[in-house]
Amino acid sequence: MPGEVSAKNKYRDKTYDQINIVVPKGKKADIQAFAAEHGESLNGFINRLIDKAMKPKTFKATSQPKRAIGDNCPVCGMEIIRNGNKAKTYCSDNCRVNAYKARKRQQS
Repeated sequence: MPGEVSAKNKYRDKTYDQINIVVPKGKKADIQAFAAEHGESLNGFINRLIDKAMKPKTFKATSQPKRAIGDNCPVCGMEIIRNGNKAKTYCSDNCRVNAYKARKRQQS
């Protein structure tokens, strides 16, 4: 088994970079819980936020700016942001999926 671990470590080191972050005591657990509520791992959650923050902004002349619509997501309570005229019920796809799964559990 030591060979397997060594091979996995070599693959990881060759394929990925690692970043260590420091947060106040107890905040890691809060972040993990939040990510889990939205169906994500801690690593996936952080990577998604980084990707979203670094995504190039492209604006179309016909697009309207994103605006808060004054409603909160029924799953997590976050404020819902709309893009253009499209009405939204949930703040994210993860919340939409979690709500769907909850409805299916109630039906069975």
